[in-house]
Amino acid sequence: MQFTFRLRKCVSVLLLFCPFLSVYAQCTYTSVAGGGNWSDPATWTITGSGCSTTPSSTSTVIIDSHVILDQNFAVLSAGSRHGSITINTGASLQESSTAQTLIFGDGTGSQRQRLEANGLLNVSNVVFDKSDALFTVHSTIKCNLTVNNQSTITIAGTQLTVEGNYNFINGNIASAGNGKLLIVGCVTGSNGFLNSSIIAPLIVCVLNQPTTCGTGTCNGDVPLNNDQNCMLMMPVDWLSFTTTYNEEKKYVVLQWETASEENNAYFMIEYSEDGINFTSIGQVMGAGSSTEKHTYSYMDSKPSYGTHYYRIRQVDDTNISSYSKVNTIRIFADNASLHMVSNGNGSYALQIYGAGNIKQIQVFDLLGRIIYSDQSQALAESSYVEKSIPLAFSSAVYTVSVVTDKGAFFRKVAVWNE
Repeated sequence: MQFTFRLRKCVSVLLLFCPFLSVYAQCTYTSVAGGGNWSDPATWTITGSGCSTTPSSTSTVIIDSHVILDQNFAVLSAGSRHGSITINTGASLQESSTAQTLIFGDGTGSQRQRLEANGLLNVSNVVFDKSDALFTVHSTIKCNLTVNNQSTITIAGTQLTVEGNYNFINGNIASAGNGKLLIVGCVTGSNGFLNSSIIAPLIVCVLNQPTTCGTGTCNGDVPLNNDQNCMLMMPVDWLSFTTTYNEEKKYVVLQWETASEENNAYFMIEYSEDGINFTSIGQVMGAGSSTEKHTYSYMDSKPSYGTHYYRIRQVDDTNISSYSKVNTIRIFADNASLHMVSNGNGSYALQIYGAGNIKQIQVFDLLGRIIYSDQSQALAESSYVEKSIPLAFSSAVYTVSVVTDKGAFFRKVAVWNE
């Protein structure tokens, strides 16, 4: 009863401070190729009418790239509208530097699958309340996983790591699949209840290690089918991963740190131009088994200009892999320049120099809305393009996105009506 009260209180507080509920009809939000912050309208392509600029609690959300969860969010139902999140293969939903919470369901209505994670999910707290989830790739919950009221968590051929506690509350909960569930902290709720909720052949491992994510009371018990070799399920404890561009020497430096490693053979450095399809560009040997901090680095000496995506794939001695987060870095063309020149009649001429073969031009206002877009064949004529934009701009700062045959770059321009 105490945990149920806390869960409901958590849902109530989040509903007060986050824009979960809306009066809009069912809308579908698909993340753009470059990804971005959840709260940024430029991150989403919207299908439907009367939709808000960012997802609401009853929206259908499809993540096709790398999206940063920069707010708490609840996925709920209202009448005939049912919210859901699907993370597609090669994409990810990862929280910002601030801990965030995802809530699926509020215990009312019919049970529904609200999460399908075919790509990476990496957030601090997740709550399922009369909602189902499917995980097909290794995902991490940095603090607590709370499951309540007929919810079913299916882990299919992969691992779900809960770095805090697994909070069981009540009501026909099930953990299923042919994968592994690793709980670094402990289980709150009765041991017998936990065992009855596990459906073979799922392997569950509870380490009962102290964490700073405590909610509820740990019972000290573990499942009857606890995996005695569960430490092997955490080959690398990641501390950090950064990417920086050296303007003077024109290369990208990747640096990462691990707190511990278990049977770690090597790291594979992977690169992508679209944030979805990655290729290997280098390899760094791991430390094997170690409980000491290790620092690694890799230099990409030939980056072109545009948007670049990097991630680190760790491979252990049995060829099982895990991934770091994905880092994005933008490199601007050395000689590319962009100007917005008034035509004197309220419209503006956009002049672009030295950007290479241009494929698309888009102009965004301060709210991230696209106010001009051109991807005609005529753009690819040369490295100089001048376009007359038939819009009466108000005095403000705008962002211009230029997509070329080598990538994309962005410039902010300020215009004033005369």
